[in-house]
Amino acid sequence: MSVLLLGCSPDEVIQVGTPFNENGSEGVLFDKDITDSESIESLREVIKKLEDIEEPEALNNEANISFRLDRPNEGVVEIWLYVFYQEDGSSILYNESSGYYALTKEYTDELKGILEQYILKCISMWRHTAWRFIHMTVICEIASFQNKKQR
Repeated sequence: MSVLLLGCSPDEVIQVGTPFNENGSEGVLFDKDITDSESIESLREVIKKLEDIEEPEALNNEANISFRLDRPNEGVVEIWLYVFYQEDGSSILYNESSGYYALTKEYTDELKGILEQYILKCISMWRHTAWRFIHMTVICEIASFQNKKQR
């Protein structure tokens, strides 16, 4: 696999998203950016462990997750891969122009640790937003009750 591996800079970002295929439309909804240099460097180290493989015979139609390493200031997508997690803990990765790759369970766990941190942040944000919504609803209900009581 030929991947250009450059030094880390704040101008780099890992975009993480969910592949979709609905009503004849397919793509990836990138909904998280990871910009910390430690995660970017860790991702580069995991990418070095990819092994070229032939196209697998049995593979889910839709990847579990997709990521790309971008240099937005230069308009460059350095690497873009779709990840198919396997039952044995390993993973198969796919790039439209360069094919299929395998990653051992050990390195798949490292990859998950890097990419799925965005899921934990999303859940945390959702919980915070849900709590604020509940809190505001309770305040509104109390205010409404007090208004009715005053009438």
